[in-house]
Amino acid sequence: MRANILIGGAAAVVAAVIAGVWLWSANQSKDERHTEVQSTQDVSDVIEPATNPDAPAFDIVRVEPGGDAVVAGRSPSNAQISLLVDDERFTEAIADNRGEWTLTTRLPAGPMRLSLLARLVDGREVVSDQVVVIDVPTDGERVPLVVLHQEGQPSRILQEPDQLLREGDLFLKVLDYSKDGDLMLSGGGSAGSTVRIYLDGGLLGDAAVNDGGEWAFQAEGSTIAPGLYEIRLDQIDENGEVVARVELPFEQADREVIASLQPGEVIVQPGNSLWRISRRIYGQGADYTIIYEANAKQIRDPDLIYPGQIFELPKR
Repeated sequence: MRANILIGGAAAVVAAVIAGVWLWSANQSKDERHTEVQSTQDVSDVIEPATNPDAPAFDIVRVEPGGDAVVAGRSPSNAQISLLVDDERFTEAIADNRGEWTLTTRLPAGPMRLSLLARLVDGREVVSDQVVVIDVPTDGERVPLVVLHQEGQPSRILQEPDQLLREGDLFLKVLDYSKDGDLMLSGGGSAGSTVRIYLDGGLLGDAAVNDGGEWAFQAEGSTIAPGLYEIRLDQIDENGEVVARVELPFEQADREVIASLQPGEVIVQPGNSLWRISRRIYGQGADYTIIYEANAKQIRDPDLIYPGQIFELPKR
């Protein structure tokens, strides 16, 4: 799950990552690429065509800074699914009767290509016609960029790294509500500049960035009806010019819900996903289904949550 950040230049980042990983893959040996492979059988010569309707497919790929990952997808029912890292078997899962499967693993640092191999109940082996391109940072601190690539279709971002939540020095760090239900925002920017905040194109107000590069804003007295909006932040320099812009979706919670916020509930923050919230609360991302089931009425899509939503966090 993620809050999509609409920042120009993301397409260039995607293209650079895809090109870099494929070029890197062509010039490095498999032994140099990773050390956690469970089986080194090369599956690149599987003869099933990429257009086979039984090909397995990715739905969710979520990767933490250290490489801990959850991968979920679809395939024919009861198939044995192998996650391939650079065409080598890495780990496995079994699809249920509906053809859904989930696996958790730890990916090695560095660039790689993820694909899938399904062994069907009739013994056939089918490779995915999708490839997920990813580069796990070696510093263990940054969220990786994850891109889904399929021949003949536009590449799609499955996960954006933290640095894409900002443009230059401008970023939104915390979204909160006052006890009266007023929207409160805080983040960073260039010292001495002004951050101008818009909601669906309408001006909410300005916030001054202090000498430490921090700003805060509260929309006092501004009644925002519950619903889905877009927040825009413009950083204004001393000449009145817009030098940076960040846009992101935001869902205003009902004020009665805000007023009754209880321990064990959380306000979704920019950059959150169900998996990342689950990892912080329960210790492992794979328990994100607990949060999803408890809040299913307000989650339209398990891979899409919005800053500003309030979720119940039941005990595991």
